[in-house]
Amino acid sequence: MEYDIIKRNGKCEVYPRTAYNGDAYEENAYEGDPAFSAEGEAECMDWCDERKAEYRVREFSATVPDKFLRDLEKKLDGWRANLERCAKNCGYRLESDITYRVSAAWKYHPTHYCYVGDMGGIARLVREDKSKDNANELTGARNYLHLLVGAADSVWELGFTVTYDNEGKHTVYGACPKWITKDSAEL
Repeated sequence: MEYDIIKRNGKCEVYPRTAYNGDAYEENAYEGDPAFSAEGEAECMDWCDERKAEYRVREFSATVPDKFLRDLEKKLDGWRANLERCAKNCGYRLESDITYRVSAAWKYHPTHYCYVGDMGGIARLVREDKSKDNANELTGARNYLHLLVGAADSVWELGFTVTYDNEGKHTVYGACPKWITKDSAEL
């Protein structure tokens, strides 16, 4: 019998190879109940060895680890909150006319905005209230905007697009995680 060992939701699971539906880009590509589950890969490998079964260790992976993207989104959310605080204290607000279409059915999704655009566009601070004149807060807002633009530009080079919604929540698009077979040297 041939098995695949996968890690999902913090556990390692062993599936018969026939449980894989062939969809490399679908996180839930393994269907049905696992034949065996354990806390670590080694236990799953031992289980397969005891049955003299062939196995491969598979991982759902993107170009960069998924954890990197989630951590990046949290960091961007924090910088954005600081930008909003500083901008509010000096009478400015963030504005961007660079939008991102999540899918072909973009009309049914909330609008996502970008800090940098394909054609050289960039998000900017716009003055709303001239009575709030605070040079230190304006410097802070500009510094946070530079951090956000720099991060968005950097991950653009990796093939990802940093977006944010009307509430300032960030999402990184372009990550196409898929099921890959790990090299035994990586174990």
